[in-house]
Amino acid sequence: SNIYYVNPSSGSDTSGNGSMSRPFETITHAVTQFSEPEDEDNTVYLMGNITGKETPDILGCVSILPSGNLTCTIEGLGTNKTITDDDGDDCRGVYLYASNTSNTVNITLRNLTITGCSETREGGGIYFNAVNPGSSLTLEDCIVSENHVRNSTDEDVEGGGIFFRASILTLRGSEIRQNTIETSNHNPRGAGIYAFGVGSDPSVILESSTTRQSNIQQNIGYASSPAFGGGLYVTMATLYLRDSTTIVGNLANSFSSGNPAGNGGGIFLQNASGRMEDDVII
Repeated sequence: SNIYYVNPSSGSDTSGNGSMSRPFETITHAVTQFSEPEDEDNTVYLMGNITGKETPDILGCVSILPSGNLTCTIEGLGTNKTITDDDGDDCRGVYLYASNTSNTVNITLRNLTITGCSETREGGGIYFNAVNPGSSLTLEDCIVSENHVRNSTDEDVEGGGIFFRASILTLRGSEIRQNTIETSNHNPRGAGIYAFGVGSDPSVILESSTTRQSNIQQNIGYASSPAFGGGLYVTMATLYLRDSTTIVGNLANSFSSGNPAGNGGGIFLQNASGRMEDDVII
């Protein structure tokens, strides 16, 4: 099959078969069941909210660790579904890591809210690391909000909402808002989004869906030394802003009075370029 259903409250990964009447319990399990993992029609429908780690030993509420190439859509069924850390697991919302550099991974998240999740280094809401050129992440009609990355050690702190290291990141009608990064000993980067492009033509694309615009707002980076990119930090990629995308109210701050303010409250580009089209607001 290339369509599976997941119900966190009534499904089962052992006795379920992934149908609507006998759904699986976890997305983590469902994405391993596709008979043709590269089929563009592969879809997992989430029937209810996820409120903590789907299983105790994973690195996010949802964990995807492809053993080969994988293409799939994870979609909230009907109304927007939520992935959150209400159970107090102190974990990311969605964790995806393709450790094999020969694997191409293309994931679409649709009609989901990822909120209230956390991490100490990279990717409070979403961590996506698929280094093979051609891998991509698309968010369509999604909200990534109130996630945070925070630590007090001398380590990189990146991507309060999203940490992305792959070829193509697309936000289509999605909101990245009120995410934070904070550290006392290092320069935090990308309170809303941190994106590191991989391959010959990597890109970060913000555009509208059929129902709404994309916007990045009220994301904040704090540090004892200057923060970089309150809304977005993009490196080694081209940033495309389209269709009345809005980037407002983001901050890259220093909370030490002896240090200068941060860099790029809305956007910080490092070894990157950008293009704006169609009434973008920053």
